Formats: sequence, C-alpha cells, structure tokens
Amino acid sequence: MSLRISLRTRFTFSAAILLTFLVSLIIFVIQKREVATIISESRNQGVLIAKNIAYVNLQPLLFWD
Repeated sequence: MSLRISLRTRFTFSAAILLTFLVSLIIFVIQKREVATIISESRNQGVLIAKNIAYVNLQPLLFWD
C-alpha cells in the first residue's frame, strides 16, 4: 500500500519543520548570550562588593582600630 501525500502537504510539513528548527536555534543562541551576560554581571557585582568591603575596612586596619 503506497501512501500518497500531496505536494501542498509535503511543502507545509517541510516549512513547519524548518520554522521549528530556526526558532529553536534562535532561542538557543539568545539563551546562551543571556547566561553569559548574567554571569559577567554577577562577577562584576562581586568584585565591586569586595572592593567596597576592602575600602570600608582599610582605615581600621591602618590605624589598628
């Protein structure tokens, strides 16, 4: 038994698969960039907090308070 699929159905199915693949690829790239940005911002914020803590504690350490 041969399954006959019309040209319109094949085109629609192919277009749906292609669109699904492209949207998935775009979402994957955006997600990777967002994760990299969040990690970078967290690292920068951690360095800033460490510098502020060091600055606050510098005077008492210098003068043995």
